[in-house]
Amino acid sequence: MKKTGSIKQIIFWGVLLTIPLLSIFVSTELFYKFYWSKRMLYQYDQELGWVPKPDFSYDETCYDSEKTPYEVKLSTNENGFRAWGDVDSDKEKILFIGDSFTGDPNMSDKDAYFEQVGRLTGAEVFAFGGGGYGTLQELMVLRKYVSMIDPDYFVLQYCSNDIVNNSYELEGTFLVRNQKDLRPYFDGQRIIYRLSFGHWYRKFFAHSAVFRFLDHRLQMIQYRLYGGYEEPSVKDDQERADEIARAEKITEDLLRQMADSVPRKTKLLTFSSDTDNPERTAQWLRVSKAAGFIPLPGVSRAVEKAEQQGVVVRAADGGHWGPEGHRIAGAVLAKELKRLGAEQDLRASRPARGLEE
Repeated sequence: MKKTGSIKQIIFWGVLLTIPLLSIFVSTELFYKFYWSKRMLYQYDQELGWVPKPDFSYDETCYDSEKTPYEVKLSTNENGFRAWGDVDSDKEKILFIGDSFTGDPNMSDKDAYFEQVGRLTGAEVFAFGGGGYGTLQELMVLRKYVSMIDPDYFVLQYCSNDIVNNSYELEGTFLVRNQKDLRPYFDGQRIIYRLSFGHWYRKFFAHSAVFRFLDHRLQMIQYRLYGGYEEPSVKDDQERADEIARAEKITEDLLRQMADSVPRKTKLLTFSSDTDNPERTAQWLRVSKAAGFIPLPGVSRAVEKAEQQGVVVRAADGGHWGPEGHRIAGAVLAKELKRLGAEQDLRASRPARGLEE
């Protein structure tokens, strides 16, 4: 009898403790789903990992790296694009695809570098960005929308960490699970995803706001513990060098696939959001030229030069561009596009050889 009573007590207290815990869990899920998640720009996507929400709007006060406030008014269309010009226009059309420097809510639509390019060149502008995106994700977006836009220029906004983002092996030691365990990778022949833990991570991430919150908190704890976003590696120098070489080859392959995905008339350009690391910059220049892109290193170099002269060019996080960074980048990009257009017009106006006389 005592044993039976003991079991009943355990069940009673178990139920009594479960009810408030379950209530807290459900309440938290509802709060994140109906309030907090509405403020988040990105949502889970089975193929791309994550995408900007369609028909999203964001209106907040943000700060630059010197804590000066500025207003950010951001919006996306039904396809998640931050800028969607007139696809039927007779004007030149420029398609921008990139990562957080193009997509994240650090700058208003009207003040972002791509809209400034549109105003300065008179072109129709289309811009899509996904924070943390690698080249494969950008390629998948390009393939989905390029025929709808039929651009005269395709401009890829590159970041120096794209080489790592494109590598299944290199990114394996990184703590940012909401990127590496959701992201698709190209293994040289096909698209793959992380299995085992990554499979379960995607399921929990897609359906539980509490899981996403706790995972982010754990990531912050690990960041402080390791002093960065990468776990201590046991790989020797040669092994890492081999992985970097494979990642560079994969990146070049993906860029070539981008080149093959656009119309023959489309000019291929790329600029990097950072050129302060000589080795990574050399990688970007090497793979982009090999794939047929025209790299524009002057964009980020102009921003970095202004920063060295004391101009505040960064947002509050100290990495992304703030208002002045976007203004400088947009002005340099517009100048480069005009120069390339003028060179093309000059070549077209020259008479063919043998007809001068």
